[in-house]
Amino acid sequence: MNHPSSRFLAALAVGLGLFGLASAAQARSDVYFSVGVGGAPVYVEPAPVYVQPAPGYVEPSPTYVYPRPAYVQPPAYFQPSQGYIQPSYSVQDEREWRREQWRRWQWRHHHWRQHRDWQD
Repeated sequence: MNHPSSRFLAALAVGLGLFGLASAAQARSDVYFSVGVGGAPVYVEPAPVYVQPAPGYVEPSPTYVYPRPAYVQPPAYFQPSQGYIQPSYSVQDEREWRREQWRRWQWRHHHWRQHRDWQD
């Protein structure tokens, strides 16, 4: 048994639908079919546009940067000393200094004892 394929049935349905539309379109008497053809082609020349071309070479403005003046202070040389010079003092000088220190201490201590009631 030959069964019609689904493609055949779909094509048959589309064909019947187109036939139905075509017959419905023919039912009117005021239907016109026309193909429009434009007139002769007309060429319109565009308006002239002037654009100034970019310059090929522009000379740069002269610039010169002067270098900073270089000044280096010459090194200072000092005459080294002849060595360590020990201050001259004698045993007598040291005794006198110690004695003065002792007198100062005694004087402060003596006055503090005498006048300590001032702090009350």
